[in-house]
Amino acid sequence: MDGLNAIGVLLTVILAASSARLGGSQPAPGARVRITDEYLIRAWVSDDLSRVVGWVVAKRENLSPNPLEELHLRLYPNAFRPEGGISISGVTDGAGRPLEYEVTGPDETVLVVRAARPVGPGDVAVVNVSFSVTIPRRGDRFGRQGDVTMLGNWFPILSVRRGTEWLDHPYFWIGESFVSSAANLTLTVTYPSDCEAAATGVRVYSHDSDGLTTSRWVGEAVRDAALVLMRGRAKMSEELGDVVLECYYDRSDEDGARLALKTAGRAIEVFERLFGDYPYRTLEVVEVPAWFAGMEYPGLIMIGERIMEIPNRDLEMVVAHEVAHQWWYALVGNDQWEEPWLDEGLATYSECLYFESVYGEEEYERAFDRYVSDPLYSYLSAGRETPPTAASADSFDGDEKLYVMTAYDRGAWILRMLRYVMGDEAFFRGLRIYASRNRFGLATTADLKEAMEEAWGRDLDWFFEEWVYGSAVVSYDVEVEAGIASITPEVSGFRGQVKMPLEVEILWVNGSVARERVWVNGSVTLEIGGECEGVVPDPEDLILGRDSGARCETSIPGSSGDGGRPTTFPIWPAVLLAVVVAVAIIYAKVVRPPGFEPGSGAWQAPILPRLDYGRRG
Repeated sequence: MDGLNAIGVLLTVILAASSARLGGSQPAPGARVRITDEYLIRAWVSDDLSRVVGWVVAKRENLSPNPLEELHLRLYPNAFRPEGGISISGVTDGAGRPLEYEVTGPDETVLVVRAARPVGPGDVAVVNVSFSVTIPRRGDRFGRQGDVTMLGNWFPILSVRRGTEWLDHPYFWIGESFVSSAANLTLTVTYPSDCEAAATGVRVYSHDSDGLTTSRWVGEAVRDAALVLMRGRAKMSEELGDVVLECYYDRSDEDGARLALKTAGRAIEVFERLFGDYPYRTLEVVEVPAWFAGMEYPGLIMIGERIMEIPNRDLEMVVAHEVAHQWWYALVGNDQWEEPWLDEGLATYSECLYFESVYGEEEYERAFDRYVSDPLYSYLSAGRETPPTAASADSFDGDEKLYVMTAYDRGAWILRMLRYVMGDEAFFRGLRIYASRNRFGLATTADLKEAMEEAWGRDLDWFFEEWVYGSAVVSYDVEVEAGIASITPEVSGFRGQVKMPLEVEILWVNGSVARERVWVNGSVTLEIGGECEGVVPDPEDLILGRDSGARCETSIPGSSGDGGRPTTFPIWPAVLLAVVVAVAIIYAKVVRPPGFEPGSGAWQAPILPRLDYGRRG
């Protein structure tokens, strides 16, 4: 076949030889998906870092039962026209014979290559694409600013085929719309020797000659390959077991770089314990002059310079979020256009788990409030609604805030609720099952549900219908009369009643506190039967929605046991308690600036206007 020809064999030999040299660079064992895509990329970068020319040999084994008559490759740089873009100068098969091709699709971001003859099931298709890339002047994942060039999603990459459909989604400016298969990749780049270069994969070769440096990176089971070229940057590194961590940074931001590197190492340790092995042997943390806070690629994360320059909890949050994407995007892929919540919600909740594991329960709650519940409640309190958590990217109509509120914050809150419903042991076992079963594959929301049901041993249809495929928000109102608490849920965003276990806190006049868990499916009643001071539903605010508690009667008929005479209790302790609580709430929400804790400069106000609402990767 055309795919089993000279260049195809050469590609296989080079990849195999590079892998053999790496030894410990192999992905951790346990992959259940066979890697069938391979890339051999050769590129040259201009002296001013504004242009790249090169070629890519892309190889795919046809695992479908149907012949392949064409291959689709994504040309994402064309979304940046006229500032930048990618032009194709020729496409050949493995033997060097020209192939017919067409640049088409949304924003001309699809390259359709027609096979000389159909590639049968089990056979291999090989195409060689020559290209030239112009990099726009902009601080973005694909752009150049000052002496830094960021090359994310920059080379022709194979599109995913689902059945007979190619997933050629539009470029998504306010988030990600990428979906790609894990592939083995060799990237060789020649660039000016006065530059530093960071890229996806393990650097296996570097040579200087006549003012130019040629470096080669090998990446295994990677969905993409990012490359950052920079002048005047410093580098620090450390080892975490057999993982090498490197951070490239502006020399004035050394403190931020140290915290970023420390956070990356701690995040890997936390997430390995919770989710499974880190999938690669390197992690590059690169400070870039970009508008976003962070952006993820396999084995490489970009951190915006306005975040890096202030070493505080916001920087830790961003780094932890992007490191989490090494599991939720790089290890377990998904269709980011169809189900953006699946990687962004998991990464956002994982950043909170980082704070819980490193700093404890109190910091976890503080982080969740700051980065999830406060912005989401602020959004909802303005009378806005979100679509279902599992909404596709085209549901947001370019509304960046709505996208973040849904995919990031609502997604994270749904996972927090799922943990509450299942309990810690089953919840984290479910995430490990999900990560292992979909290792280097492409997962869906249904796959996550299946893993969680297996871990818990119970059906979760009801939960996913209400919270994931629906957009439920529930407020629990309580009324107390004659020792009976009536709990009524008010539901929005979902047709019908929302079924949830509900924690109810009962405050007694003697200062003690009791907890009850009730299953709420419509209005329910709870017998208090004692000297109650107040009833508070969902005291930790685990269920999305603002709740209203209730004060109890100050006398409960028959509670004294003396023939039914009511026992009367003084009201001043309750008044005093209410005043103390009110003062605490006012201090926390009004007097104390958001994100500031007395005695610590760590929780500062957001540095970026769009830190909570902008695209974070």
